[in-house]
Amino acid sequence: MKKFFAQPIMLAAIALALAILTLTTVWTDNARAHHGFQGRYDSSRLMYLQGTVQEARWQSPHSVLVVQVPDRISIPDSVRQSTQLNQLGRNAVQRLTIPQNLLGRVQQVEFPPVGSMTRPLRDRLRSGGQIRLLVYRNCDRPHQLRVQFAQMTDGTTVVRPGTVQTEVIGCGR
Repeated sequence: MKKFFAQPIMLAAIALALAILTLTTVWTDNARAHHGFQGRYDSSRLMYLQGTVQEARWQSPHSVLVVQVPDRISIPDSVRQSTQLNQLGRNAVQRLTIPQNLLGRVQQVEFPPVGSMTRPLRDRLRSGGQIRLLVYRNCDRPHQLRVQFAQMTDGTTVVRPGTVQTEVIGCGR
């Protein structure tokens, strides 16, 4: 009699354990993919963008700016000479590039899930405001742009020093 009841209970316990393991794996993989830890960000191209904020979504885990990038931009001295630029690694100034394919477009950029980057901007940066950004592009789809440096026209600057995500030198490698 014991064997008769033990076998279905054991099978149910195994099925429950497998279901929990499967769900945990799926949730973990989705979270990692969403947060970009599985992504590869091209640190050889520190891209400069500037423009008018169309929308600011201060949300968790990633705050997002939607920026209208003008047809022509140049990297201002306030960015090139910023002492905070050194926090983005060696040769940051030499790695600066203007992504020609993003000029004249509305572009969405995403902040890393770090409150110290968004807190100084949150109460002051609104639609219509101007922003200067240095971003890395994710080599993997959906190729989001991750903000590493943001500067308002009044000089307020926030920087994400170090790395949170995997950084590679060039997307082809």
